[in-house]
Amino acid sequence: MKIVLAGFAVLALFINSHANATVYNYTGPNFTAVAGSYTTAMRITGTIVTSSPIPPNSVNFNISGILLGWSFSDGVQTINDVTGLLHPHSSMVTEFDTDGLGNITAAVSLTLVTKPLGTTLPDTDSIIQILPAGLDTAWVNAPCTNVLAGVCTDWNFLANVGQAHTAGVWATVAPASPVPTMIGWSLLVLGLLLGLTGLGRVRRLV
Repeated sequence: MKIVLAGFAVLALFINSHANATVYNYTGPNFTAVAGSYTTAMRITGTIVTSSPIPPNSVNFNISGILLGWSFSDGVQTINDVTGLLHPHSSMVTEFDTDGLGNITAAVSLTLVTKPLGTTLPDTDSIIQILPAGLDTAWVNAPCTNVLAGVCTDWNFLANVGQAHTAGVWATVAPASPVPTMIGWSLLVLGLLLGLTGLGRVRRLV
């Protein structure tokens, strides 16, 4: 019985921790300046998933503490939370502004880089970056031109780049798509726990 009760407690915590998860989808404008592998038919698109909604009327809200996962593509490469990382430099933190309804109005800074991040000259990095005022930039294998606090912070990306200069669009999707799957597994576990409880009672009666 103690095992079953512990299972219920873990299950309740699991459901509660994901109940407010929210998905935000991004669709950027087509690139207007391109070189190398990029074309003007390409753009940055992607998704971030947070454990709770970004608060309404946020200014420079850092979502790193509530970020569950993310994935972005630029038509040449896809960088996600498995193959890449958020750039750790303080000027490239993951911050967002929202309106009164909690919808994202701007990515103050979103810089995603493939692993491993370059640390010395002339290491190369591939990056997807969304900045305010509609500046989307993506590049592949650009050589590092500056190192700060042990990581690359500037690159010579002009040889293989896609860049747009108008704002993209963020859309809020709630609840997050992973939530039904998580709840489905939770219900399955709940059913198994109830079955074990009932089985234990039957055995004691016999």
